[in-house]
Amino acid sequence: MKETGCFSIITADFVTSDAGTGIVHCAPGFGDDDYKVCLAKGLVESGKAPVPIDFDGKFTDVISDYKGSYIKEAD
Repeated sequence: MKETGCFSIITADFVTSDAGTGIVHCAPGFGDDDYKVCLAKGLVESGKAPVPIDFDGKFTDVISDYKGSYIKEAD
């Protein structure tokens, strides 16, 4: 794993360089593969993947600057 300030560069079996750029983002609160690789790399604790949006698609207080904003309004 390579630290780059607020980002970490990690490897995963499901990311290859033969299709696309070979670089993807991981959202451990929204995908099983993402969760598993982030857990294995120590980026999240078991059962504690961040999910900063509610069921209405609005940011929660986890992202305090955008709390209550619909995700597409914050683009």
